[in-house]
Amino acid sequence: MRVMLAAEEQTVRLGWVIGQATMSGSVIGLIGEVGSGKTTLAQAVLAAWQVVGTAASPTYTLIHTYPHEIYHVDLYRLDEAQVADLGLDELWTGSARAVVEWADRAPGLLPADALTVHLQTANGGRTAQLAAGGPNARRALHLVEQAWKRS
Repeated sequence: MRVMLAAEEQTVRLGWVIGQATMSGSVIGLIGEVGSGKTTLAQAVLAAWQVVGTAASPTYTLIHTYPHEIYHVDLYRLDEAQVADLGLDELWTGSARAVVEWADRAPGLLPADALTVHLQTANGGRTAQLAAGGPNARRALHLVEQAWKRS
């Protein structure tokens, strides 16, 4: 699924829709250059998951943990070997949900059933390309597509 995001409000809306469409055990990988909207999208997903307050990007702390097994991960400052040492694969178990900024820093790290969002800046706005890696992510992507068309 590819969508144009002409304004920040649309990035927030997409994040909210993704958050509402995903369920326990979901992992969302965000990919894009600096300023492409990863943190804005992550904040909206976390808000949809009932994280209270504005979620700051965990650029220096790497992982923010919230109640109900919700994680916000930022891999910006790490290389692939450093990411492997974090043991993040332990987060992808059970009912935990995670949103991972800079997911492309660790190819193969996300579970096979992850939903990925590749954000790019384009013509004063942004584009988002969503892809599903497995059955739960495909279900979520289908729900996102339906909700996006309705609006």
